[in-house]
Amino acid sequence: MTDTLTRLKALYRRTYPHLPIALQNAALSTVGWHNDITCRGRGFARRLAEYESRTFADPSDIQEYRDARLKAFLLYAYETVPYYRELFARAGAHPKEIGKLDDLALLPITTKADVQERRSAFLSSSVSRRRQKLLSTSGTTGSGLVVATTIEAVQEQWATWWRCWRWHGIERGTWNGLLGSPSAVSIRQQAPPFWRYNRAGHEIVFSSLHTSPKNIPAYVAELRRKKPPWLSALSSQLALIAWYLIETKTDLGYEVKWVTTSSENLLSKQADMIEKAFGVRPKQHYGMAEAIANFSECDRGKLHVDEEMGAVEFIPISGSSYRVVGTNMSNPAMPLIRYECNDQVTIDPGESCSCGRPGRVVTRIDGRQEDYVILKNGMHLGRLDRIFFGFPNIIEAQIRQEKIGEIRILVHAGNSYTKEDEALFRENIAKTIHDGSKIIIDYVDEIERTARGKLRLVVSSVPADEVVGYELLPPPRLSELERGAGDDA
Repeated sequence: MTDTLTRLKALYRRTYPHLPIALQNAALSTVGWHNDITCRGRGFARRLAEYESRTFADPSDIQEYRDARLKAFLLYAYETVPYYRELFARAGAHPKEIGKLDDLALLPITTKADVQERRSAFLSSSVSRRRQKLLSTSGTTGSGLVVATTIEAVQEQWATWWRCWRWHGIERGTWNGLLGSPSAVSIRQQAPPFWRYNRAGHEIVFSSLHTSPKNIPAYVAELRRKKPPWLSALSSQLALIAWYLIETKTDLGYEVKWVTTSSENLLSKQADMIEKAFGVRPKQHYGMAEAIANFSECDRGKLHVDEEMGAVEFIPISGSSYRVVGTNMSNPAMPLIRYECNDQVTIDPGESCSCGRPGRVVTRIDGRQEDYVILKNGMHLGRLDRIFFGFPNIIEAQIRQEKIGEIRILVHAGNSYTKEDEALFRENIAKTIHDGSKIIIDYVDEIERTARGKLRLVVSSVPADEVVGYELLPPPRLSELERGAGDDA
């Protein structure tokens, strides 16, 4: 069955770009229907009900539930996964010695390179090939990964996501303007429509590869025509459309009730712009195909760790910044224990949320390990989005580095951008980068996305052995944030 599905998927990918638009809509709707009866089919409602029953559970009960599940999962991996039998032996440890999250420190961290080099050794002998469902990760640096999972595990991921969306009043069957698909429309297409319809899934699927300034009016026109109440998007895609609405002093002509973002780090500048254009603050969701960690934003604007799905560890870097390492307790096909996903977050270990939901609170998702540059003095600098605070006339930007001590900043400026803006921008950069590193600013009409349509803040081609460790900027002063939020475009 798995081989047949794999062949059908390969055939779909080959033929879809060449189909007439009407048949592409039909094909996309067929895929949506298939996903609905599998990923959100039999068993999904029960899993969603179970997750929702724990929405306001006592934190100690959730911790006890997580630790019990973790203990059973580690024993399962030890007994059925070759890689982890070897790993426990090398570590001189046994699953019975690990009774809670903190005990995982007895084991070494698993990296993406470990999985790529010995993928078959991570597969459990108890899950047949016929039961496996293959998912691929995008890999922000081109190092994607194919993960084996099961329909039941995928349903559990969807249950965590739908629990979060239902917190905010979104129900299944709500029409969604999905902005962020790299494959819905062929890159060769030069004229609208740059969207397709998944009618079974109630989605207008907009291409993430065509959102150039000249095409944005077409996107806006389709949103005005169909009026989807829910917009889910890559943050960089939606920020571009928000900028257009602000710049032209227009709106969509209808009330957008919900905006959710995922797959990209949501920058504060983007969130402010989206709220100003659409009248609603975007809610952020964090998850991944590996299912080692999941965070959901509540109605108070706090990101909660979904403790019962993945055993998440926060490994200190410096100050309040931590690496995300996790164990995918929901996936019996390909267990990943203490998996390093290369994402970083800011947390306050003592922080709680007044909403009453359990789960540790994540203050901010800071992005990927690669999202920093190396200065002339050797300092590794992260959280560089702060240099753009207070510049509403910059639509979007990207920082590129090819060699240490030299930084190039691509700026896509709006029509109102002035020489005074540039002078202030250079001054702001100098406050952050003041070691003599060479700074080059290039103004461009648009900034290239990844193959999946994502916009990376930092693109570095400095050799990997030169980028070990990094430092973080202190948080910006309140006066800087107020200046950025208060300016009009």
